[in-house]
Parts: sequence; C-alpha cells; structure tokens
Amino acid sequence: MANGSSRSTPQIGDYVYYRGSVSIGRIKQLFIHEIMRGARRLFAYLTPVRVTDSAIDNVLQLPICDLNRSAEVIVGLPNIGIKRLYMIPYGKAEESDQVLQCTWELDFM
Repeated sequence: MANGSSRSTPQIGDYVYYRGSVSIGRIKQLFIHEIMRGARRLFAYLTPVRVTDSAIDNVLQLPICDLNRSAEVIVGLPNIGIKRLYMIPYGKAEESDQVLQCTWELDFM
C-alpha cells in the first residue's frame, strides 16, 4: 500500500456510510447497471440503520441501532463512504433488527 492508502471492497452484509457519511446502511445486494455498452455503474441495495441516542447498551455503553427494513434504498458507488464500520448483531442474530454500533478504534485488529 502506497502512501497509507488502502482499498475498500464492499461486500454483502457490510455496514457502510452513505450520502456524504450522514447515513448508515447494511449492504443487502450489489449490482451493476449498464446504461450504454461499456458504461457500467455499481449500485448497492441498502437497509438503512436508524441511530438513536436514547438506546444504549448498559454493559458496553454502545449505541443500539435499528435496521429499517421498510425503507430500503439503492445507492450508487460514489455515495458509499470508505470508512469501515463495525456493527454487532444485538439479540438473536437471525431474528434481530437491532445492532450495536462499535465506536471504539479497532485499527489494531
């Protein structure tokens, strides 16, 4: 990696910032749309994450966020941020619509 740069490769299930790092979403699907021959664009189908200051885990002191499955959005690659997010399923992972937002620095991992 030259000059401290790194490659960000979004994958299904990842959590990303989008719309200017204002919103958080979970990648549900990735797809390519070809407008004209050779002009391909990557898009992500995201489930928005609703961040509230009122719900905090008592032990870890981390925000509890809600997945908003009724408001899924399609976002183009230029609108997806490169900063990595760490979200942990809260409750039973298969059934839960809540995640913990890990706000700690995890660069050493």
